Amino acid sequence: MAKIGRNKKVCERYKLQGRRETNKAKKRERAKKREERFAKRREEGKKYTYKPNPYEPGTREHREEKRIRASKNMDHRTEYQQVRSIMDRVAYEVAKEKAEMKAALAAKKKNKTKVA
Repeated sequence: MAKIGRNKKVCERYKLQGRRETNKAKKRERAKKREERFAKRREEGKKYTYKPNPYEPGTREHREEKRIRASKNMDHRTEYQQVRSIMDRVAYEVAKEKAEMKAALAAKKKNKTKVA
């Protein structure tokens, strides 16, 4: 994560070049197009509607259906698998940094030998 206040020069240059305003205008245009596209789909009757829960509220079937629908939008990995995934990502980042450092060191040694 970037440190706060470390890229003030870059940010100032970004603002002074007027890219901030142009990017905001582009973003507004994209949002407008998106809204128009979805409005058109709604008019054509293509909007998505969720199927209502067919069971009577307060019944066991209703609660079970509600639980099943909620579980569809979950991560079904075990806790071990989740931790393993995180640790693999960390190991990948560390390996990448080591490779970059090694390449930088090799380039530095190569430049020293050229000068001498």
